[in-house]
Order: sequence, then C-alpha cells, then structure tokens
Amino acid sequence: MATIDDLYGYSAQLDGAKDKISQHTDVYKSILKGFEGTSNEKRLSSQLAAKYFKHFTQFAEETLESMFDLCEDSDVTVRKQAIKDLTVICKVTSKNCQKVADILVQLLQSSDNLEVSLVQMSLMSLLRLDTKATLAGVFGQIMLGDEVVREKAISFLVTKCKVMVSEEILSKDGAEEFLITQSKKVMEDVTGEEFVSFMKVLSSLPSLSSLQGRQQLLDIIADQIDLNAKVDVTDPDNLNCLMQCVEQASHLFSKNVHSNRFVQHMCLNVMPQVNDKSMPADMLLNVFKLLADMSVYCTSLNDADACVKCIYDHLITYMPQAPSNQTAGDTNNFPKFEFSYVECLMFAFHQLARLHRNFLTSDQHADRLKDFRARLQYFARGVQAYIKSLKSAQPTDSNHDVKKLALKTTMNINTLIKDLFHNPPSYKASITLSYKEDAAADQSDSNRQGLKRQAAPAVTTSSSSTSFSGVQSKRVRTEQARYAPPGGKFSRNPDLNRNVASSRKAW
Repeated sequence: MATIDDLYGYSAQLDGAKDKISQHTDVYKSILKGFEGTSNEKRLSSQLAAKYFKHFTQFAEETLESMFDLCEDSDVTVRKQAIKDLTVICKVTSKNCQKVADILVQLLQSSDNLEVSLVQMSLMSLLRLDTKATLAGVFGQIMLGDEVVREKAISFLVTKCKVMVSEEILSKDGAEEFLITQSKKVMEDVTGEEFVSFMKVLSSLPSLSSLQGRQQLLDIIADQIDLNAKVDVTDPDNLNCLMQCVEQASHLFSKNVHSNRFVQHMCLNVMPQVNDKSMPADMLLNVFKLLADMSVYCTSLNDADACVKCIYDHLITYMPQAPSNQTAGDTNNFPKFEFSYVECLMFAFHQLARLHRNFLTSDQHADRLKDFRARLQYFARGVQAYIKSLKSAQPTDSNHDVKKLALKTTMNINTLIKDLFHNPPSYKASITLSYKEDAAADQSDSNRQGLKRQAAPAVTTSSSSTSFSGVQSKRVRTEQARYAPPGGKFSRNPDLNRNVASSRKAW
C-alpha cells in the first residue's frame, strides 16, 4: 500500500521520465495501490491516476474499477474526487462514457447537495463527449435501477434537456433520435408523474416541435390511452392516468393539429360514465374542462350524432325545466345551478354541434329543440338574476377574484345561450372560457393607475392550453376560494379550478 510520500515520489518519477513516461508501467501500477489506503491517500491516488492515465490506457479497466470503488466510499470527499477524475478518464477515451455514466447516475441519490451538483456537471461533461453512450448509461438506470435512482435519473433528463437542446448536444450522431427511441421504450411502463416528465423531455426536442413532431407526440399519447377502449372511471388511478394523458394532449392541439380522435374517445368511452356519483366534484369539473378545451380544435367526428348527444345529455342534466308554478318575474326560487359545469358543457356543445347542425333542427327532433329552448330560457333567467346579484354585491378582498371568475362564467353562459336561442340555433359566438383568462387581464388596479381607459378588445376563444415547459412534473391539487352569492340561491360552485393529483402507481 502506497503512502502519501510514496505517491508524491511516484509522481516525481513520472514527471522526470518525460517522453519515456509510458515505459514506467510499474510506477503507474504502484499509484493504483494507493486506492487501498486512507482517505488522503485515496484522493491523491485518484488525482495522479487521472493525471497520468493518458500514458497508460492499457490499465483502463483496472483504473476505472478502482475509481468505482471510491464512488462507494463512506467519505464524501473521496467520492467527490473520484467523480471529478472519472470525467478526466473519459476525456482521454470516451468509450468508457456509458459505464461511467451508469455509475454516476446512481450517485444522484446522495443526500449531499454539493455532491449531486458535481455528479450533474460530470454527466453533462460526458454528454458533450459522447452523447449516445452517456444517454445509454442514464437510460440503463431508468430501466433497471431501483425506484429512487430511476426517479433521480428521470429528473436529470427533465432538468438538463433544455441545456442539451440549447447547446445542440443532441444534434450529432443520431443522439436525439436515440433519446426519442429510449423514451418510448420507458413510457411503455411508467407512472402518471413519469409520463408527464417524459412528455416534457420529448416536447422540448427540436425534431418534435414541428407539425409532424406534434402529431408524433399525440400518437405516443394515443398509444398510452388506447382510444378504442372504455375507461373505468370508478378506478381513481385509471382515471387520473387518463386525465394526465388528455391534458398533455391538449397542449399540442392547434388549428393544424386536430383533436378529433381524442374528443370522440372522451364522448364515447369516458363521458357516458361520469356523473356526480361516480367521482368527486373537482374531478368531474376537470373532465368537463378538458373536453371543452379539446372541442376548439375538433374538425370532424366519425360518429358526430352520438358524440353531440352525449354532451347534450350531460348539459340538460344541469339545465332544469322551469317549474310550472314559477312566474316570469320570480327570481327568488331558482334551484342551485352548477354554472361551472354548464359553461364547459355548453361551450363543448356549441363547438361540436356546429359539426352536426341537424342535431337540433331536423324534423324528427322538433320536440328536442322545443325542450332545449325552454331550458335555455329558464336557465337564462337564472343567469341574469345571478349576474345582477354579483354586480350589486359589495366586493371584499377575500372574494374579489372569485367574484370576478363567477361573473365571467355567467357572462359566458349568457353569450352562448343567446347564440343557441336563435332560430335556427347559431354557432357564431366566440368566448374565452372563464378559467382560461388571459394573464394580462389579471393585472392589479394599482398597475393600471395613470393609464387611459382603452376600448375593450373583441372577445375571442383562447388557446386550448398553456405551453410544455409550464407543466410541473409533480402536480399539486389546489383550490380557489368560493364566492358566496347573496342569499346562496343560485350556485354552490361558481368555480372550482383544481388540477388532478398525479398518480404514483404504475399504469
């Protein structure tokens, strides 16, 4: 076993050998014996082995194994030294990148933040040296490592993917295609949270940011869902996974990337099973919101009649018929209306019924139109009474935002009702759903002081979702405060805008 003095002596011999340094294999082998010493001797041996390795590459396997042992040392300073020197070894011969990356990924589970930061920097250095080999090492631990290592490896990919893209690390030797292929393999068996993470990685890649790329991402999501299978909404894990997939898909739709097959799946395989009894209120509202978001980019349906009827049946569930004993001017006896549900369902119906206009106007459905118009008329009276009560109520700091949302929700419903009440029903109105209010509209009054009043912009339908870099990898359920209308007679849920909690179980 070599001492500190011995190691410095070996270093002096090799430095003095100059051009003949590679002939002193016995000296280099003596340096490797220092890996068996104390912490100080291990660190120095690691430094010297890395320094002179380029002259003794025939000892690559022995050197690497010794350094791998140091990566398991109980002394964190020894581990850190080995992590640095492994990168130096790979700079000499990059063929070892995969093996080294495999070891480094396992060290991401360290409780020492500085060590983790050093591991991440070393992995990034390896990615710059040999991208595919390093990615192979990372994915090897994702597929075969334990749960903690798998989680850390996925997190590394998510956090560093933007760096890899900006530095064009993935643009050489088919590295980006390799990343996509390996991600697809992993996504065959992932949790909901892992699925969201990999969608973040994939959606940030240049090759998948094009029109064809977004279609490819939607194909990946469609494979996860199985668009031809019915969904058991009574299984929370199953439903959560579906909602996560559909939400990821909703970020990809546009006027050129249509939502047709996803909307049809929701209408035929999901919506018939959802109701107040089958799931919590926040989950039910989230289903309706996702359907409303997707409906904007639906251009055709294979079974339009069944899809539109499914939404219609849900809509009239929350639009009661007028009581026979209630007069037109009576505003004190309305039932509790679910305005948030109605806004989403009426918007989705308004979007899809324009693809199947005969649904309300054909001669064989004359009774349907008559009943629907009666429900619209009664609901409109309730909406207008609620809007009046909202405007007359004194705002407070605690309910200002929720009151604003409630007013926006009811104004949207009122606009849609006017459109649908035309004879025949019209589908020209364009609104911004209340829960998708543009961020610019949320500026505080203090930020607007001193500005001249501007003309109100035309109301248009917003994008179906915000951008893939805004999704967190772990979703948290949040609640907005509830606005209590005067008398409490119109709606118990002016708005619930909660995210579905991510599932931690395997799909």
